[in-house]
Amino acid sequence: MSWQTILISNPCKLSIKNNNILLRRLDEEDVIVVISEVSAVVVENPQVTLTAVFMAHCASYNIAVIFSDEKHMPIGVFQPFYQHSRMTKHAFLQNNWSKSFKNRVWQKLVKAKIHNQQQTLVKITQQPNKQLNLIASKVQSADKTNREAHAATIYWRILFEDFRRNNVDDIRNSALDYGYSIVRGVIARCVSASGFIPAFGFHHKNELNAFNLVDDLIEPFRPFVDYEVYLLTKDYNNSGNKLSQQVRIELVSILNKQIAFDNQKTTMLNAIQKLIFSLLKASECGSSDFLLLPQHVK
Repeated sequence: MSWQTILISNPCKLSIKNNNILLRRLDEEDVIVVISEVSAVVVENPQVTLTAVFMAHCASYNIAVIFSDEKHMPIGVFQPFYQHSRMTKHAFLQNNWSKSFKNRVWQKLVKAKIHNQQQTLVKITQQPNKQLNLIASKVQSADKTNREAHAATIYWRILFEDFRRNNVDDIRNSALDYGYSIVRGVIARCVSASGFIPAFGFHHKNELNAFNLVDDLIEPFRPFVDYEVYLLTKDYNNSGNKLSQQVRIELVSILNKQIAFDNQKTTMLNAIQKLIFSLLKASECGSSDFLLLPQHVK
């Protein structure tokens, strides 16, 4: 099973040699990476050259290639076109999602997100948060009373001091956006590899968004990114928004962090793949009960 995420920060050329990735660097030895062990490649230097053969192999092996801008923030993702052998079957299953099924799945995703937010605060404060537990218990079908937003107001106030999510000059926001983008890119890769169509989601319905389903499924994973950002930035001066290379490396490696899924410890990357498998089963059975979601390791 693929597990590596490669961060490319320096000028180099990425190509294919003997069916594996060849990383050719200036004034340094070439590096060969086993392509079957790679899940994503993050390219954040404009002087990186990628060959057409490299990109084609990434598509064949379902590898997400994520591109960053001059501030090292992910701005785009190249992902395989639907390759699953049962793509049409899975697309029909997705097309047949009933309104009640989508509403129940979104309810379950929101509840899992709030529970994970609560566990994030427990890890930081060493105290349970009864408010978030109560809010999670009151999430209705389709979250029609918007408990997600209510929980967020409480959560962010406790998680970070003097914090506004829309403050572009706060390094914590830069780190959150970076971490979310990495996880989002891998979820997009897994969704496409499964045969689901990422444009059609449960709750997100923006006609200009090609990843509505991805933006639904990322929700219960966000608190894991939040916790890592808290650990990485708690001793930083938050007056700037430029992330150091070390912080970016740590955020890319979040995919290998241990979380809980189906009562077992696993990496976030494996949890994402297992979530997609459970979504397929839930779609086949027409019941959100089969959808499994991630949790913090206690």
